[in-house]
Amino acid sequence: MIFPKLYKNNHLCNTLIISPPGLGKTTLLRDLVYKISENFAGTSLCVIDERNEISGCYKGVPTMDLGKRTDVISNCSKSKGILMAIRSMAPTLIAVDEIGTDRDMKAVLYSMTCGCKVIATIHGSGIEDTGKD
Repeated sequence: MIFPKLYKNNHLCNTLIISPPGLGKTTLLRDLVYKISENFAGTSLCVIDERNEISGCYKGVPTMDLGKRTDVISNCSKSKGILMAIRSMAPTLIAVDEIGTDRDMKAVLYSMTCGCKVIATIHGSGIEDTGKD
């Protein structure tokens, strides 16, 4: 049900997944990344996985299948990882879990000005609960 809503006029949309802790934000993000990566040629994805929760990286190798068009930057802060991905990988989409700091938000906004789409998660019960404008 959610997947078709990620696209408008055949273009990927920036997406923010908002939910309280423990209700499946990371699992949903992982599933969306896999589906996009496997089904849309010409799309390159980069997952910024600060704590290895999305990819399950072990010694730098993802243990979760995120699709054939997905790169992972792990064990790196979200803000630094986003900037590294844009500068070196030119991804179509960046996926990041649990944004929360001002640096995270600035990096997400910067990536959007570079033409990169973002799918991110954040804790909250609704948009007004996130504390972000």
